[in-house]
Amino acid sequence: MIKLAIKNIKTSFLAYRNIYALLLFTQFMAVLILLLIFGIISSSSIRIKEKQKSFRQMYAFFDEDVPATEVKEILPEIFDGLESKLSGCFVFMNSSEFELTITSPMLYDDGKYYMPEYEFEAERVVDGRYISETEMTEGDAVCIVYGDIAEEGIETLAGDTINISGTDYKVVGVLDGTRNIKRVSIPINACTESMKVSSVVFVFDEFPSHKDYNWFNYVLIENFGFNPQINEIELVDLEDIISFNSIILISIIVGAIAAFDTILVYNYLLKKRKRQMAILSIEGATKQQQRIICFIEVLIITLLTTILGVTVFELFIKNAVIEAYGISVSIYTVKAYMVLLFSYVGTIFLGTGTMITIS
Repeated sequence: MIKLAIKNIKTSFLAYRNIYALLLFTQFMAVLILLLIFGIISSSSIRIKEKQKSFRQMYAFFDEDVPATEVKEILPEIFDGLESKLSGCFVFMNSSEFELTITSPMLYDDGKYYMPEYEFEAERVVDGRYISETEMTEGDAVCIVYGDIAEEGIETLAGDTINISGTDYKVVGVLDGTRNIKRVSIPINACTESMKVSSVVFVFDEFPSHKDYNWFNYVLIENFGFNPQINEIELVDLEDIISFNSIILISIIVGAIAAFDTILVYNYLLKKRKRQMAILSIEGATKQQQRIICFIEVLIITLLTTILGVTVFELFIKNAVIEAYGISVSIYTVKAYMVLLFSYVGTIFLGTGTMITIS
């Protein structure tokens, strides 16, 4: 039947050159357009994901000595004004009376503080426990130490005490030293006047909004002037999301129109070929066999134009698209071609096949 289908295509092409030219051109251009839009969509998606990954932190560095007690007072105000979901906040402090970095990792909700889970996984506690929610909120003089501080001459177990800036803190937990971190963590409400803040970091589950960033800036500048150096981040704009969604919508429309055009053109071609179909019937071809022949014809034509479109795109267009839109070469992989073109060919084949079946 394949040979018969190829023979029919040759015969029909000679008789209906204009129709076949329109069919081939439509499919060829559709492949080029789909590959182009696929690149633009992928590029937009990658840029948004890169922003989401790279800019999920807001932080401020303090150049001057700012007491931790002053920063502690404004944290609830910052927390209450943030809309995006936080995965943690970290206040980094130092003291001339203590050799290690002092940190206060926390999350805040309705007046209560608690430990961010991703920073203190259960398996990391080699002795003791976490700082409890009550201890965090009440500001009890407790701490968690990291295993590597033993290298600094401070060896502790849960239940021991460490003197930090003139205050004795009870060690409630010891973490493993796998991260090579040398510091001590205390509740923010247990900080003292002698502890000076070096930086404050807010980490989000997703990229923060413009409102989050503006609020963070406002509260810090309102309380400390321009002393803290606040990081400048390229937030994902609403226009990026709208553009990305528009590209997806356009690609769907273009793909549907291309498949629909093919169906219409081939349907018109079938009507023109009624005489040829009648000859096949006289020669003994059943209705089912005629449909199979038509199916094969559609598949051959679509595969040929698709291969031609991919070849032309690869040789003459892809590099220009990559340069113009800043697209990574890895976007156009064999797998990407297969998935994209299989969907396209499948749409045409199913649509045209349905038309052939009911005709």
